Amino acid sequence: MGRDPDEDYGSDISLSFANALARSTVAHEFAHLLNTQQRVTLGGGNIFGDREVAWLDEGMAHLAEEIAGLRAAGLGTRSNLDLDMITTSEEQLTAYNHFHVVNQIRLGRFLRGGCPPDPNGPGVAPALGDASGEDPGGVESLSFRGFAYGFVRWLGDHFGASGSGGALPGSREEELFRHLTSGGPAHFKGITNVERTLQAVAGVNMEWEELLSLYLTSLIADDRVPSDADPRTQWTTWNLPALYRQLNDSNLGDRCPFTRAFPLTPSRVNVHVRTNSPTEFTVNSATGRYFSLVSSGATPDLVVEVMDPAGADLPGRAQAQVTVLRTR
Repeated sequence: MGRDPDEDYGSDISLSFANALARSTVAHEFAHLLNTQQRVTLGGGNIFGDREVAWLDEGMAHLAEEIAGLRAAGLGTRSNLDLDMITTSEEQLTAYNHFHVVNQIRLGRFLRGGCPPDPNGPGVAPALGDASGEDPGGVESLSFRGFAYGFVRWLGDHFGASGSGGALPGSREEELFRHLTSGGPAHFKGITNVERTLQAVAGVNMEWEELLSLYLTSLIADDRVPSDADPRTQWTTWNLPALYRQLNDSNLGDRCPFTRAFPLTPSRVNVHVRTNSPTEFTVNSATGRYFSLVSSGATPDLVVEVMDPAGADLPGRAQAQVTVLRTR
């Protein structure tokens, strides 16, 4: 990014705008270079076959922006940060605007299903990329990147090493991300890379389906559920409800995705005895559709069925999951 105030090569780009954008861009693109270095230059892999898949590559690059921003503001991970906590001085406000707000826009657009919002919410996002697994480009790229950034941040919160002495106060999660960057000696990619990295670094044997369920649950459960809930349904670096509520109250509140107190709004279903509530919805791979089941009295027994548009059983390859979260 270079300044172009006279519009010789395109839009007017002021020096201040170029400098601001350069800070996060350097962190982002440097992460891509490190990924390729670890896999190809130092790792001896193939430039075409051993590079990371797009969604995880972009997720780690956007995480690099966040880490640079926390470092610039003198803050650390696992502090349950909200907007007020991260903008207590002019220096911190500048760091927030340069490094964080755009990632929170991307995550918010994923939660809303785009701008304007889609009734299916995150379900319509191309979370793992287009049909070829590549960045879908255009406005869809924003929700694609929002899914990836959020997943990698949640992964670091729960599976990075705890304790002091890391690159940032709060944890020592960099070992997790170093291993993800290289994919190990075999240069694993994407979902396999995530599963094998957790085995190698955290000693955790979890399959993608369980990880995805916990991550998607965390997006609605963070800082909203009883203290005895599964801690993996929480974020520890960010307080998502407080953060987006404060963004909604800020001067950004009239812009999507900040026009609601929280971008993700489950569809309400009132539950009564003998209620039959069919709902049609769309979910793409690695996404979810959210419903809030509400009963005014004692909750009756519930049966939840997920079927194809014709009312038949889903094919086994769909690998659909239903996650039930009790909030009280």
